[in-house]
Amino acid sequence: MQNYSVKSRSGINSNGSIKINQDCYCAKHLKKKSDISIFCVLDGHGTYGKQASNYAADFITDYFNKDKLNNYKKDHITDCMDKSIYQILIDKNHRYIKQCFIDIESDFSKSKQNDYSYSGTTAVLILIMGNIS
Repeated sequence: MQNYSVKSRSGINSNGSIKINQDCYCAKHLKKKSDISIFCVLDGHGTYGKQASNYAADFITDYFNKDKLNNYKKDHITDCMDKSIYQILIDKNHRYIKQCFIDIESDFSKSKQNDYSYSGTTAVLILIMGNIS
């Protein structure tokens, strides 16, 4: 994995006071899949937004460390004239990523620690498959 950096900045309330920064991120080069990396930026919202964004970042990292993500093979794209194989690979991984977010929502909403009815997080996830150098 190449070097990367992250910077996050707190917002400002209408009265000029600084908001609590509820941002979070995860960056992971998957050990079992040497050519797959994930990057995710999360922005918590509400009373428990920081907990929501941290929870989601941890969940995403654990979820992608499972061996369910369809392994990418470089030669599937470069050696194959039939792009349908590549499209099948994308579709399967799209379903896997979508299921990850469905599972986060389900698991987080079952938490009994706090009332998370009005808290949550947004997320942007990038999945890099292959050598980008």
